[in-house]
Amino acid sequence: MENLIDLLNYPEIKTITSVKVLQREAKIYFDDFENNKYEIYFPNVFDFRQCVEAAFISRVFKLKSKSDIKFSIYLVENSDWIINFIKSTDGVYGEDKDDYKHFILFESTDTRIEVITNSLPQIFKLNV
Repeated sequence: MENLIDLLNYPEIKTITSVKVLQREAKIYFDDFENNKYEIYFPNVFDFRQCVEAAFISRVFKLKSKSDIKFSIYLVENSDWIINFIKSTDGVYGEDKDDYKHFILFESTDTRIEVITNSLPQIFKLNV
């Protein structure tokens, strides 16, 4: 079963303001609850999906309630999406599920973003 692992020390995401997905990388821009602006950069993106419906939260994650979700970024352990990705691509990018990472971002309203990559995201505080 999929499980969410809280990545500590990441700022909380109040609002995702824009998303850029280019070839094999993604940049996600957001504001935190103190109106600071950030960019999360995902190099080496293999798959990406974005959803704007709050009901998505209760998918299959081990959570007691919506209040257990911090508006931030999580690593998904035992990801079904990674397994399906490997099958759907016939292993072209590799067949070892441990070579991939599945991240999910929750903002305070209703946007959810999921990314399959092979590296950790980089986060930058923007000086605007």
